[in-house]
Amino acid sequence: MLQRRPFRQPAKPERRALPFPSPVKGGIAAKVGDGVAARMKPKRKKSTKADEQRHKARLVLLGCMVCRRLHGPHEPGEVELHHYRGGGWGKGGYMTLMPLCFLHHRGAIGVHGLGTKGFAAHYGFDQIDLLNDALALIEAEAKNGEAPADSRSAEASNATGSSGS
Repeated sequence: MLQRRPFRQPAKPERRALPFPSPVKGGIAAKVGDGVAARMKPKRKKSTKADEQRHKARLVLLGCMVCRRLHGPHEPGEVELHHYRGGGWGKGGYMTLMPLCFLHHRGAIGVHGLGTKGFAAHYGFDQIDLLNDALALIEAEAKNGEAPADSRSAEASNATGSSGS
């Protein structure tokens, strides 16, 4: 019969004291602020989480980009943010997001319903056109300092003489 041997944890290696002060934790170089500590631990740029959230909020205010192209500027409804994949697998960064309504995102006549090539054939424009439109509108908003949907809706209502959608 087999005998079980008790499991023994492998011994941890001994920690040797360094012959010089640690450059990272309270050592000489860390106090000085240059030299080894600066090279070992570069200063990181401020987190982009706030930038990402601000960008997503601006996209939601634009409304569906397909509806905007087909029907002109109108009061935006609920949207889903779609990642442009650029011909490969995986999602790009937050700057590749575009707002689409459910119908044009996951619906039967949407990007995921028709597929990338079918979507372009059905509408006559592709995802990169929609992404460029969204980024241009956000850039115009940043320059003018006003909400993109409101300014576009006002222009459309003045041009057509109607009050909306």
